[in-house]
Amino acid sequence: MLVVTASPRADWLMGGYLDTFDGWEAIGWLGQACYFGRFLLQWIASERAKRIVVPEAFWWMSILGSLCATAYALVQHNLFFMAGPCINFFLFVRNLWLSRTGQPLSSRVLAPFALGVLTVAATAVFWSWDFSQPLPWTLVGGCGALLWSIRFPVQWWMAERRSYVTLPPPFFWISFVGSCLLLAYALRTGTPVFIAGMVLGPLLYGRNLALCYRKSAGPS
Repeated sequence: MLVVTASPRADWLMGGYLDTFDGWEAIGWLGQACYFGRFLLQWIASERAKRIVVPEAFWWMSILGSLCATAYALVQHNLFFMAGPCINFFLFVRNLWLSRTGQPLSSRVLAPFALGVLTVAATAVFWSWDFSQPLPWTLVGGCGALLWSIRFPVQWWMAERRSYVTLPPPFFWISFVGSCLLLAYALRTGTPVFIAGMVLGPLLYGRNLALCYRKSAGPS
């Protein structure tokens, strides 16, 4: 007799996901809630100010979200989604410190530190390359993970150079493209936590880009 086994995506769509829901799934959802909530908070604050604003709570939620997301991705053996949170945790802490003190790293420390961060990011993405998927989807996931891993290093570098913590346009461009790629990859693999974490990202990043350029085009 032929037995047909449903894929994880089909199983989730048929309601089987709830049967496997456990504490680790709850941690994963908590991490995604923090990630979504931080940008929702940032977007609301920016809309009110009519410019890009980054509340301090954004970084606290980022720190908590990265811890939850790293733990969940590790348990799920999904290293594509572990590389970014694991690396960015340290940058979130640094951004929080910089926003409070306004004291950037010296040039002699900044350059080697930045090189180290980018090296770790590239290495993490390389070692997390998922060859279980067809090559086109492997490239989609890999490119998305690479962009996702470098967006906060880019933001942090610019913050250190300016001695001012913000989210510049390059950050939102990288986030927009990376989130689109990772959303496609998450839909392919059928992981509900990662789908939920990415599904509204392009809208929020696109709106922030509009705020960036509206401010730039406004009267000086």
